[in-house]
Amino acid sequence: MELAPTVKRRLDQLSSIGSDPTGGLTRLLYSDEWLTAQKYVQEEMTAMGMTTKFDGVGNLFGRIEGKELPNEMVMTGSHIDTVVNGGNLDGQFGVLASLTAVEYLKEKYGQPKRSLEVISMAEEEGSRFPTVFWGSKNFVGIADNEEVKDIKDGQGKGFVDEMRRQGFVDEMRRQGFDSQEQTRRDDIVAFVEEHIEYEGMKDVLLWDFLPTDDLGFDMNVHILSFEPGASHAYVETHYQEHGAYLISGQGMHNLDNEWYPVEKGDYLFMGSYSPQAAYAVGRGEPLAYVYSKDANRNPEI
Repeated sequence: MELAPTVKRRLDQLSSIGSDPTGGLTRLLYSDEWLTAQKYVQEEMTAMGMTTKFDGVGNLFGRIEGKELPNEMVMTGSHIDTVVNGGNLDGQFGVLASLTAVEYLKEKYGQPKRSLEVISMAEEEGSRFPTVFWGSKNFVGIADNEEVKDIKDGQGKGFVDEMRRQGFVDEMRRQGFDSQEQTRRDDIVAFVEEHIEYEGMKDVLLWDFLPTDDLGFDMNVHILSFEPGASHAYVETHYQEHGAYLISGQGMHNLDNEWYPVEKGDYLFMGSYSPQAAYAVGRGEPLAYVYSKDANRNPEI
């Protein structure tokens, strides 16, 4: 197989699903575009000889059985959802690159010694509902179903209602939706996520101050630092409220699709679903700010 043409074909086809007329991709969890994208990946998996299945929340798995150690799994993949007006490489490139790599290995070397599995995770971005990492939390067995039972998106659509509309609630209940008992897979011996590094983001550093996986904390605080010329890869939209205090440098910051000059000493507040991005200007000193956002909460939206 020819790697570059195969990746390009898949990327072009998948990028057409959820293509936003205002720019970028918008493929939110349990939207019709999201499900169409998952089904496209499933079709590509089936075409290359994989056995496919969805789990109870919409994570998609494609499997090639190992010939010697079938119960030892090497897994690779990423997520299929996007933020509003997201780029066409974040998340989905990792799914397609993993799929293409496994196809190449199968074609060149035949059936693998260990089983290979590609995962297209249902959700990572947290860009529709006030929850994040829903796909991976279920995959590793730490999701709390009580946290999502009553949450809604910005249009008032319920999380569980939308999951049911796309056909996953009944399956989830069969797997114990009303129970807190979940099964963590113990067959995975290695996991590789292919994740693109956007041009410009290579000069952006992040330091977390609070543990993001500790439910005792309802806020995440970190520092983002942009070297001059560096920027967000695209304008992001998240459900959380954010605050930012600039501690060095100069730059431009996008707030609700308007660009404003910012510098050391400024404070910014961003409401829920406010588009945002930053880039650094000036010489020598990075644009850096202390950044806070909601975490481990189910705010009313």
